[in-house]
Amino acid sequence: PAIVRESLEALRELRELGIEACVAIGHSLGELVALCWAGALDEAAAMRIAEMRGRLMASVDGPLGAMAAIAAGEQETRVLIQSEPVVIACLNSARRTVISGEAQAVQRVVTQAQARGFHAALLPVSHAFHSPLVAPAAEPLAARLAEEVFAIPRRRVISTVTGEALRKETDLRELLRLQVTAPVLFQRALRAAPEVDLWIEVGPGRALSQLAAETVAAKVFPVESGTHLRRPFLEAVGAAFEMGALVRSEALFAGRFFRSFRGHRKFFVNPCELAPPLAEGGETVGIAPPRLHTDERGTPPARSAIEVVRALVAERAELPLASLQNNARLLADLHLNSIAVAQIAAEAARQLKLPPLAAPLEYAGLSIGELAGALMEMSTAAPGDDSVHPPGVAAWVRNFQTRLVPRALVSSPAQNAPRLGAQPAGPGEWQF
Repeated sequence: PAIVRESLEALRELRELGIEACVAIGHSLGELVALCWAGALDEAAAMRIAEMRGRLMASVDGPLGAMAAIAAGEQETRVLIQSEPVVIACLNSARRTVISGEAQAVQRVVTQAQARGFHAALLPVSHAFHSPLVAPAAEPLAARLAEEVFAIPRRRVISTVTGEALRKETDLRELLRLQVTAPVLFQRALRAAPEVDLWIEVGPGRALSQLAAETVAAKVFPVESGTHLRRPFLEAVGAAFEMGALVRSEALFAGRFFRSFRGHRKFFVNPCELAPPLAEGGETVGIAPPRLHTDERGTPPARSAIEVVRALVAERAELPLASLQNNARLLADLHLNSIAVAQIAAEAARQLKLPPLAAPLEYAGLSIGELAGALMEMSTAAPGDDSVHPPGVAAWVRNFQTRLVPRALVSSPAQNAPRLGAQPAGPGEWQF
């Protein structure tokens, strides 16, 4: 029942976003979900049938059963099982087949398949589903299905019991009874589907997406419902949007906390535009960056570096000044972006009457106290100190020079013959 519940929940969420399918294929138990999507069952009935089906399967007595996956096609698999009490349970793709039967017989087939070079492994299941071993559950299930109300499907469903599209006259109760022991014709159902631009696996996991990708040409995305992962679902929604689906994106934020926008909108200032340009004579011309905090006369009050930085950060983060800790990091703790931090640093330097910052983006990883400390170091640096970079020069630039270093000639019989790896010699040699 958990698989059906998670699948139905994912279907509801996709429907709320405006994403509707044109066809559905249900793998084994997923046939119930497909019938529910098509309108043949309501969600409550689908859950009742899934729970009842599970109980009846679990109550089956008889030989211990098992299932195994073999990386082989249908004909190759039939050769492997021809002398064993084992049947094909799932035809998933041209090279993916599942067998089911008595546990010892299934193990013998797995061993034989591996000896012939096929990858084969047992599946972690409790019973030999889709085999005669679970046939005792079929008739009790049919009796319970007779109590449920079925409608004619309003949408196209390709059944993995028959490998064909359901018709109006299809007996859905009989279909679900046959499904107990019939093989899952997943590959045949995919091939019988109309042309599809995008397949979405609705339910837990991504196993069907991997299987379907071996048969269909269109992209296949799983939503991996029932897990803590949100990214697969959003990737599937994004793929549907890219294919032209009219996605109602507001549904993604329904019921979530949000804070109303207050204040006026303004554009970020590119810190690269704050560097003073060169005038015609080669002299720099200062350009005042936009002021973020001034008094009534337009002049910032005389304050310490930490006071200036705290005030600017409080204004930009929209937080009370008293709530700011000096060890709070501007990016990691206060969630400011690097451009906002660069603006704060540039404005703080202007208010403290410091030269324009050459690389304001370098302050993004600092805390409030560290930024104020860096500005204080600039204010105490000597006019000729190399620690203060001139306007327009990046902080990573270092002084260097090229020198000519004379060397004595090296005596060698074959000095005129160049050798790989030989060191150049003689006056005028370049050294860096």
